Amino acid sequence: MTETGIHYLDARGPEGMRLCAIGDVHG
Repeated sequence: MTETGIHYLDARGPEGMRLCAIGDVHG
């Protein structure tokens, strides 16, 4: 469920973009 939160952050702000990249690596 952590990955879902990362996706939400990405849509929320630019900082989320960085987290999204990390989630992409895990996925």
